[in-house]
Amino acid sequence: MKQWVMSTQDFRTLLETEQDFRCALTGFELTPETVTIAHRTPLKKGGKHIRSNVYLVHESVAKLVRDHSADEVLAICRAVISYTAKENMNG
Repeated sequence: MKQWVMSTQDFRTLLETEQDFRCALTGFELTPETVTIAHRTPLKKGGKHIRSNVYLVHESVAKLVRDHSADEVLAICRAVISYTAKENMNG
């Protein structure tokens, strides 16, 4: 079976139509300097390199999504918010 390769049209459809020039996780605006392609389910966790498993993210979260699913990233973010809110209340 031939391996899927993202085409220019795939990229444009994701960027313009499906994601409206926004990061799939943060909503940050995506520019040529900040956009990164990532896997929804990381390859390390059994994700496949197929069109339905990729999305565009801001470079600031690229390393995080390389090893974690979107649900795991959300759980990490909740933990950070919860912890820092408690620290701010105590400080």
